[in-house]
Amino acid sequence: QENLLAAIAAETHESNHVYPAFAETARAEGFTEIERVAYPAYSADQSVLRGEVDFDLQAPVWCAVKIAAGEPITVVGGVHAGCYELFANPPIGTVTELAGRRVGVPAVGSAGHFFLALMTANVGLEPDRDIAWVENPIGDFMALLEAGEIDAFLAFPPEPQELRARGVGRSILSINTDRPWSQYMCCLA
Repeated sequence: QENLLAAIAAETHESNHVYPAFAETARAEGFTEIERVAYPAYSADQSVLRGEVDFDLQAPVWCAVKIAAGEPITVVGGVHAGCYELFANPPIGTVTELAGRRVGVPAVGSAGHFFLALMTANVGLEPDRDIAWVENPIGDFMALLEAGEIDAFLAFPPEPQELRARGVGRSILSINTDRPWSQYMCCLA
């Protein structure tokens, strides 16, 4: 419960202090049309590409893939390091052991998919061949992991804290502490 409360406090701080500070900076830079747009988290990347939002936080690998594909997006800078953890059900203990396993992603081509594909390729796997991608646009991966319908997924706070509190799965990689991922920004604006 302590971990959940800490995660809620962090998200509340971000919502109540970080985002308003972004708006204040934008006003200081001369922007006059500023609005906080609510949309489902699992559709954030598509909302950016459709032009429904002008400013969002995204995973660096998603930005790189979209820019390379000629999408009209601009990266302003890094926001923070490490927040994702790769959770898996036992006996999986390493990224290499994801070969032949079912890995949950919101969609093939989503930020989570690109990030996991990069992680698996980094250890010598061929993501398109070696991983059974399980798409779930609603993103209820904690329930799918607990039910054994997927073997792993990339968890984002407060999911890691909730999974630990419930004793579901285990973290096999943290981009906050594990190299090389801990050396890079987790989110870009």
